[in-house]
Amino acid sequence: MADNQDPKTLIDPGLEAFLDSCLYDKGIKDVPKALHDQMMQDLAARLETWLMQSIFKKLEEKDAEPLEQLMDKGAGQAEIMEFLQSRVPNLQEIFAEEMVNFKKAYVGA
Repeated sequence: MADNQDPKTLIDPGLEAFLDSCLYDKGIKDVPKALHDQMMQDLAARLETWLMQSIFKKLEEKDAEPLEQLMDKGAGQAEIMEFLQSRVPNLQEIFAEEMVNFKKAYVGA
């Protein structure tokens, strides 16, 4: 869901805290800042993929293709979120549940 921006774009502060807790719980604590930043970017990308896959599973078939088209055309995060919110009534609940599942899978791996 990333906008067409530099890959080192700042991560949302709320998401940054979540990702940091994933690294910490995984035992990744004392690493150089550059490595930590790269790990955060990589983990953010993995979380984004995880969330999008979980949403695709919940979308009705008629809504999956328009979402794919939005993503293929390089739609920004705001446009994709607007689309999802209009089609998935409990989107925030799904995201919250899937973030917990992501953390369990990441820390347990």
